[in-house]
Amino acid sequence: MTYSNIEKHRLTRVLYWFLQWTWGIVQNICGLVVFLILKVKNPNNKLIRYNGAIISQWSVNGSMGLGMFIFDGHQNKDDHEETIVHEYGHTVQSAILGPLFIPLIGIPSFIWANFPYFVRLRKRKKISYMNLYCEKWASNWGERVVQNNRADEVTNGSITV
Repeated sequence: MTYSNIEKHRLTRVLYWFLQWTWGIVQNICGLVVFLILKVKNPNNKLIRYNGAIISQWSVNGSMGLGMFIFDGHQNKDDHEETIVHEYGHTVQSAILGPLFIPLIGIPSFIWANFPYFVRLRKRKKISYMNLYCEKWASNWGERVVQNNRADEVTNGSITV
């Protein structure tokens, strides 16, 4: 039995959602709570579906992936797509790592991004934010999945992802 690319996308999306809401339930509940708080504060907040994930805008300067939710506060339009792809990579990490996501990815990522010591260290030594293992890995996953979906769109016409 062979599957068309559209059927593969559907199966992949079902697997992604299944993993997020079983294996990755902890970070998905956290992401859902943040999402609902944002929706209550701003009912007109635009919601975007992206490769099975849900993107929501927020007023914080910076973006975050939590479970299958991406919170987009990125202000720089030049690398916005790159940021979304990177945050999508964090959602893939969530599906893969499940309950290990928060200690292995979430906490180190939060510390690297927000603790003044590391902010100064990156600035002083000109260290890229992506040098941390979990950030590099997120970007690689995001690029890999999004690139595969784009390749399928080119060969099969438009696919809603």
